[in-house]
Amino acid sequence: MGTEQQAGRRAGAGRRLLSLVTASLVTLGAGVVFLTTAPPAGADPIKKCTRTKGAVVAVDFGRWGGPVVRGCDTTPTTGYELLHTAGFTTQGTGHDGPAFICRIGNRSFGKGRQYPTPAEEDCVLTPQATAYWSYWIASPGQRKWTYSPLGAMSRALRPGDVDAWVFGATDIGGTKGRPSFTPDEVRAEGGDPPAPGDPPAPNVPPGTIDLPAATRWLTERLTNGQRVVNDGDTTPDYLATTEVAYALAATDSEHPTARRIAAFLGRPEHTDAYAYPAGKDEAPDATAAARLALVAEATGKDPRNFGGHDLLGDLLANVCLSGSDAPQPVPGCVTKGDFRTTGQTEGQTLAVIALLNGGVTPPSDSVARLTQLQCDDGGFPSFLILDGQVCESEAPTTALVALALQRAGGHLPVVTRARSSLKKAQFTTGAWPAASYSIPGSAYATGWAAQTLRALGDRGHADAGLSWLSRQQLPGGGFAFEEGATDPLLYATAAAILAGAKSDLVTLTTPEPTPPTTPPTAP
Repeated sequence: MGTEQQAGRRAGAGRRLLSLVTASLVTLGAGVVFLTTAPPAGADPIKKCTRTKGAVVAVDFGRWGGPVVRGCDTTPTTGYELLHTAGFTTQGTGHDGPAFICRIGNRSFGKGRQYPTPAEEDCVLTPQATAYWSYWIASPGQRKWTYSPLGAMSRALRPGDVDAWVFGATDIGGTKGRPSFTPDEVRAEGGDPPAPGDPPAPNVPPGTIDLPAATRWLTERLTNGQRVVNDGDTTPDYLATTEVAYALAATDSEHPTARRIAAFLGRPEHTDAYAYPAGKDEAPDATAAARLALVAEATGKDPRNFGGHDLLGDLLANVCLSGSDAPQPVPGCVTKGDFRTTGQTEGQTLAVIALLNGGVTPPSDSVARLTQLQCDDGGFPSFLILDGQVCESEAPTTALVALALQRAGGHLPVVTRARSSLKKAQFTTGAWPAASYSIPGSAYATGWAAQTLRALGDRGHADAGLSWLSRQQLPGGGFAFEEGATDPLLYATAAAILAGAKSDLVTLTTPEPTPPTTPPTAP
């Protein structure tokens, strides 16, 4: 039954070092290490579960200095049975019975002792909301936890589900008790199998990016802490400003500088100047409108009321119903499904992501337009080409489109081919080139490819990319565009930060779930 995480848990608690024993030590997420032990008799080994078979549960014993322990149930039924089949023991309360889980134990920690101990909680009555086990759930494809509205006995599991139990407290709204690790960090590996012939992840030493140094370098590029103004210019570089907002929000969903940037961009004069250059009552620049919508979504603002505009409504109102071959072509429309004035794959893809994360279903033609761009090698080009035109795939574009189509759902074959294309394009150093014909590794391309492959479950390839990025960080904290260059660039640094934060453009702009205000008590 849901319990809530301790109020005193510091933000840095998620970065504590926990011991992990499998066959070897494996570090995941923001420094959190997970323990997967040999299961007790009757428990399913974790390797028996995949992303599409069985369910996984993770229990955080960090309150008592312990690890996050994972377990597996290959034939999941309920959250309660998952705990027991995965090798955990539980005890309910005298008042509520076994349905309200008051203690949890596992033989891999504390010699199987159940926690909290009787000295901490007698488990006679329902525990106080300040200290009890909270229950969090994530369905297949979800990368953020949701506070379970049901008790563990009532939660019916599906293949690929993942559960988490964390001891502690939360605020009255239940919004601060989430696990310090993400669902993807504790999911089983495998599931959607890689395409035949996919190479293994490069064998490179582990590495991490110095995120504080990188974000410091990035914020130093801002004028008045709210906008980018390039040398010799007097007006803001709005596109670069949005990039800074994404990167900072990836490191902290409530980053004060990211929110200042959003407030600046949300002033009507700046929203109009960037996204409505033809006039505030005219069709928007679709790429700019999508970028602003994503800034709004990443910083807790409303994209339907940003700078005096309904950005999502304006995107929907300016989807091309026909192309340039129509009897009366609409300006800015090349073919059906395009967002007017985009021209580039990036703008089309950002618009799709912005709509999805804003709770709006994008037009099917707009999503299909992306799938139709796939090159023979599985990658995607940077321009919205038409049938018969030369298709040259680029890793950053491929990564972005794969993220969008994964978020949209229903396009597994296309995503699988894109995923395979990215893995095949990766150098043995862990880097990706900016284009298929490039020789040096690119921090910009590697940042994009690594964040997408991590989101798709290919952590080995993503970690190899992060390893390469860690060796490219310049003394000042920034990143150059390509290997061997010494001039740090904003776009390369922003992409590297997202990869280093183990986030991605879809995750950081997805609204946080709103948990109930009280834990469920029904079985």
